[in-house]
Amino acid sequence: MENLTASLSLQEQLAFWERRTEIMLERQRKYGQRPVRRMDGTAAKQ
Repeated sequence: MENLTASLSLQEQLAFWERRTEIMLERQRKYGQRPVRRMDGTAAKQ
């Protein structure tokens, strides 16, 4: 993962992580919170 982002400019890295976060949030909305809670204990505390 580091090799991929190392060749990008800072602005490109920010755009990459923003997009990645958007995709994660879309998946959470699509599939609901249950699968996320099972994999990650921090989600259950919210």
